[in-house]
Amino acid sequence: MVNIVTRSGTDVLHGKAFGYLRNRKIQAVNPFSTEKDPAYTRVQSGFTLSGPLKKDKTFYFLSFENTRRHETGFSSIGANNFGLTPLAVPGVGTFQVTPAQAEFFAANAGALALPPTDPRYQFLASYLFATGASAAVATTGAQPAAFGGRRGFASSCTPLTLVCAPLPASFVPLNSVRGNFPVFEGTSIYSLRLDHHFNSSHQVMLRGSASPSTVTGIQVNAQGAAQNFGQNAFSRTSQQTFRDSGVTAQHAWTISANKVNELRFQYARRGLLYTYSPDPAGGDVAVNIPGFAFIGREPYSFVRRTEQRYQFTDNFLWARGSHIVKFGADVNHLPLTADFTVNFGGVYNFGEISPGAFGLPTTFGGLTVPNFSPVQAYGLGVPQVFIQGIGNPHQSFSNTALGLFAQDSWRLRPNLTLNYGARYDVEFTPVFSAVNEVSRKAQDVLGIVKGLPRDTDNIAPRIGLAWDPGNNGKTVIRSSYGMFYGHPLLALAFDSAVADGSGAPQFAWTGGAPAPCTSPAAGIANINATNIFQGLLGCLPPGFGYLPNEQRFNALLPNSIFINQNYLGAGLPLSILPFGFPTGKNFEFSYSEQANLGIERELGHDIALNASYNFNAGHHLNRPLDVNPPVYGALISNWQAAMSDPALTATQKAAFATSPLLVNQFGVSPTGGAYVPAAVTNFFRRSGANPTYCGAATNGVTCANPLLPQAAQTLISAVETRYGLGLGVPVPWGGMTPNVSDGNSVYHGLTANLRKRFSRSWEMLASYTWSHAIDDSTDLETPLAPQDNFHPNERSNSIFDQRHRFVWSAIYQSGQVNAGNTARQLLSNWTIAPIIEFGSGRPFAILTGADTNFDFGSNTDRPNVVPAGTPTNSCGDKPVASKYSPTGFLQAACFIDNTVPGNLRRNAGTRPATIFTDLRVSRRIRLTERVALDGILDIFNFVNRFNVADVNPLYTQAGTPTAAFDPRQLQVALKLNW
Repeated sequence: MVNIVTRSGTDVLHGKAFGYLRNRKIQAVNPFSTEKDPAYTRVQSGFTLSGPLKKDKTFYFLSFENTRRHETGFSSIGANNFGLTPLAVPGVGTFQVTPAQAEFFAANAGALALPPTDPRYQFLASYLFATGASAAVATTGAQPAAFGGRRGFASSCTPLTLVCAPLPASFVPLNSVRGNFPVFEGTSIYSLRLDHHFNSSHQVMLRGSASPSTVTGIQVNAQGAAQNFGQNAFSRTSQQTFRDSGVTAQHAWTISANKVNELRFQYARRGLLYTYSPDPAGGDVAVNIPGFAFIGREPYSFVRRTEQRYQFTDNFLWARGSHIVKFGADVNHLPLTADFTVNFGGVYNFGEISPGAFGLPTTFGGLTVPNFSPVQAYGLGVPQVFIQGIGNPHQSFSNTALGLFAQDSWRLRPNLTLNYGARYDVEFTPVFSAVNEVSRKAQDVLGIVKGLPRDTDNIAPRIGLAWDPGNNGKTVIRSSYGMFYGHPLLALAFDSAVADGSGAPQFAWTGGAPAPCTSPAAGIANINATNIFQGLLGCLPPGFGYLPNEQRFNALLPNSIFINQNYLGAGLPLSILPFGFPTGKNFEFSYSEQANLGIERELGHDIALNASYNFNAGHHLNRPLDVNPPVYGALISNWQAAMSDPALTATQKAAFATSPLLVNQFGVSPTGGAYVPAAVTNFFRRSGANPTYCGAATNGVTCANPLLPQAAQTLISAVETRYGLGLGVPVPWGGMTPNVSDGNSVYHGLTANLRKRFSRSWEMLASYTWSHAIDDSTDLETPLAPQDNFHPNERSNSIFDQRHRFVWSAIYQSGQVNAGNTARQLLSNWTIAPIIEFGSGRPFAILTGADTNFDFGSNTDRPNVVPAGTPTNSCGDKPVASKYSPTGFLQAACFIDNTVPGNLRRNAGTRPATIFTDLRVSRRIRLTERVALDGILDIFNFVNRFNVADVNPLYTQAGTPTAAFDPRQLQVALKLNW
C-alpha cells in the first residue's frame, strides 16, 4: 500500500515554474551506439500554483508536469559478427563459419581436393554448404554467390539440384536489425486539489488528477532467462499507452482534543494498451537466438486493459494517557476487463544443432564435427521449438479486498516506547469453472485451477520498540518485527482464466525434418516447428488457419481446430498437446517476516552514527512450476532402448538419434526392453498416454486406438506401467505451468550510516551496506520455471543480490557571502551537491541456449561444471573456459552421457560492479523579495565511466557486455519560485 501526501494551498499566493533540458549536443555517446551523434532530447517542464479561493476557508493547489523524450535505444546485435569468422576456400569462395568450424576445415583442407566421387569430399562439401549457406541466409537472406545466391533454407534444398523452398515473406535477415532505434515518451500529469475548512473540527479535501502517457522503444528483459538488454532489435521493443484518471475525497473530523477520524474515498481508472513495436517487422513472428538476437513481436504483447478502483478508507485515532491507539478499515473493489494475447504472435527458439540431425557424421578424420551455431540454425530454418497461443484472449471479472488494522503506541517511560498491532487482509478473488468435464477432471488430478483461490487467514502481527538508554536524546536503540502480506497480481487470475490450455491454449512444436506438403493428411502428419517456420504447410485444411508467409497460425481464427479441444472431437492426433498458465490449487498469498535492530548515536554536535541489521524472509512467493513435465529419465531410457534395438535400420535410428523427443518407432530391444514413439506417451509426462492418440485411454495408461495395431497398443500400456505414468483420467494437455506459491527468499543486510547535519554551510551522508539476498525463485514469468521441475528448490544467490553498496553525498550552500558588492554577487547563493555510488555486480543466470532438459524451451537450461581436460561430450559439445565455473570450465549437458540437467548452480554469474558519480551545481538569483530564479546544472556519470547494464548469458560468451547505463549526461534547468 502506498499513501501519497499532496500539497495544499494557503492564504498566500505561491507558485513555481520549471524546465529541465538534456540534448545530444552536450551528452557523451553510449558505447553501443552505431552513430556518432544519436538523437537525444529530453524536456521536463511544469508548474504549480496555489493560494486562497476564500481567505482562511478554501484553498487550491494546481500542478502540471510534462515529460517529452526523443532519444535513442541501443542494440549490440551483430557486435561480435554473430559469432562468425571468414573462411576462404580456394577455387570456391569465402564463407562465414564459426571459429570451431574454421579450425575443422583447416585441419581437413586436403579432403576438398579429392575427386567429387570420394565420400570424404562429399561429406566436406555437404558440410561446407550447410555451414556457409546457413550463415549467409541468417545474416543476409541469401546463400553465398558460390552456391547460387538462392533465397532459401539450406536444410530444404534437394541434394542434386540445390532447389530450395523460398524464404517466407516474414523472414528477417539479422544484418537488417543491427543498430540504434528510436525511443519516445510523452507523459503529462495534471492535478488539482481543493481544501475547505468548515471549522476547527471539520476539514474536507477534494483532488482530481489525470495522466496520459505514451512510451515507445521499451526493451523487455526476462530476468534470469535468456533474453537480456542490448540484444533486442527495434522490432522486439514494445510501446505503452495509458490514460490514468482519478478523484479522491477526504473528510477529517477532530472529534475532541484526543480523538480524530479520517474518512477517504477514491475512484480511479486506468486504460492501458501495451502493444508491439511500430517497426514494420514489429508484428512479425518472434525469433529468439539466445546470446545473439531477439527479433519480431514481443511475445507478451499485446495487452488491452481497463481497470477501475473504488476505495473506501476510514481511520480513527484516540490518544489516551500514555497510549495512542489507531484502528481502521480499507475496502477496495476493482472491476477489470482485459485482452491479453500472450504468445499469440508466435515465438521461435533457436539453439545449437548437431550435424547428426541432418544425417551427417559427428566425427571425421578423428575429429569431432562442430555443431551448427544458433545463428546457423536460424539460416537452416530449423528451430528447437515454436510456441504460439491461439483462441479468445478476452476476460472480465472483479476483485474485492478488505483490510482491517489496529495499533497502539504505548509510551512505557519517557525514554521507552512500544508500538504493537496487527493487520488482517482478505481478498474475494475470482475462481472460474473448467470449460468441460474432461478439463475439470484433469485440473483436479494435476492440482490446478482457473483463477485465484482465496486465502482467508492472513493475520499479520507487528511490534516495535524504541529506547533511549541514557534518557538524554544522544542514543536510540530501535528494534522491530512484523509480518506483511502481499497482494497477488490480478494478472494471475486473468492468465489462468484465458490461457487455461483450452479456450486460448498455448502450443509448442519441436523442430524436425522439412517435408513437402503434398496433401492435407501429409501436412497434418508433418506439423513441426521446422515446417511451420519454413512455410511448408500450405496444404493444411482451413480449420488450422496456417499462414505460410507469416510463419504461424491465425491466432484469432473462430472455432480453430486448436481451441476448446476441437482436435479431440475431430480425431486429430497431435504429437504435442497444448499447455497453459493456470494457478496452483493450494495457492496462498505471499508474506514476509521483517525484523531489524538498529543503534543510533550522536557523536558530536551535528554528527550521528547509525548501525543496523535488517532481516527479511519471504514465504509463499509466486513462481511458475511445470506440474506435468516430461520424466526425462524415462524419456532417455526409451531412447536408449530404441537405439540399442538391432531390428531398426541405421536410417530409422538417424531420425531420432539426436533427441529422445523424436523417437518414432515401436519395438522391443533385447537389452533395453520395450520402446514406443515419445509423442504417443505425451513425452513420458506423468499424466500418461496422449489422448489424441489413445482416445479410449480413460485411465491415462491403456491405449485402445483402432488406428494402432494391437501390438503397439500393448507396448504403450506396458511402457506406461513400467515408468509409473498415468493419473487415472485422460489429460488433454502437455506441460502445465501454474503459478504456485512455494517460493522462499531471505535477505540479510548490515548498514552503517555516518550523517553530518547541516551546519557551517554543509551537510554530508555516507552509507555502506553489506547484504546477501538468497531465493529459490525469481518471478512469476513463465520463462523462469526451475531447470528441473522434479527438484524445484534451486536455492541460490538472488539476481537481486548486491553484496556491497556505498553511497556518499554532500550539500554545500554558500549562502550570502560577506564581501564587496561584486564578490558578494558572484559568490553568494551557490549550492554544490555531489553524490558517488558504488555497487558490486548482481548475479545472472548462465544458460546453454538449448533445450537440454527436454522441457520444450531454452530459458532454464544450464551447463555442467567439468574439470580441465574433459573431452568433447557425445552430443558434440566441447568444454568452454569460464571464470564463473568452480573448475574453470563449463560444458553443455548431454542426455547421451546422462548429464541432464546441468549441475551449474542457479545465477552463477556476476555482472561487473558499477560506479556512478553525479553532481549538481545551482545558484539562486533573487529578482524581488518574493521572486527568485534558480539556475541548475546537473551532471550524471561525471567521469563518463562505462557501467555495464547487462551481459550475455550464453555459457560460451557469459559475461560479455551487451548493454550499458547512460554515459555522461548534462542537464540544464531554470526554476522560478514566487
